[in-house]
Amino acid sequence: MLMKLCAKCGDVIEYGNRYCDTCTNLVEQQRKKDNKKRYKKYSNNRLDKEEQSFYQSKAWKNMRSKVLTDYVFIDVYYYYKYNKIVQANTVHHITEVKEDWDKRLNYYNLICVSKESHKEIHDLMLNKGKEKVKQMLLEFNKRFREEFNIKS
Repeated sequence: MLMKLCAKCGDVIEYGNRYCDTCTNLVEQQRKKDNKKRYKKYSNNRLDKEEQSFYQSKAWKNMRSKVLTDYVFIDVYYYYKYNKIVQANTVHHITEVKEDWDKRLNYYNLICVSKESHKEIHDLMLNKGKEKVKQMLLEFNKRFREEFNIKS
């Protein structure tokens, strides 16, 4: 069996690992701290404080939870685009909050997606145009509600 040295403390470990078990935990804890600091700095420097505070509000958290539960945590975008069931963990505003503040808690403006689909949707909006993507998402959302008899 090949061995090498831990990149942090120098202990002998199996080849293929970067750190020993102890250092792996330390590095992971440090990474979490760094991410928390980075996010705090990012949050403090954002200009859209009203939008930022909305995502921390009880009203948003309740609506997000309701939508995910009603849609049984299914990624609607992936379901229709790729004919596969993937777990949703994000609720996406079809019409962005920046675009129309009044639609921020509109049940029919929200769609369940996974983190991967959410990124893909935003990439599509940049490349294919927001309106085209919004229409597709509204159609997917409507189909899903009709097929699975989901009412707000």
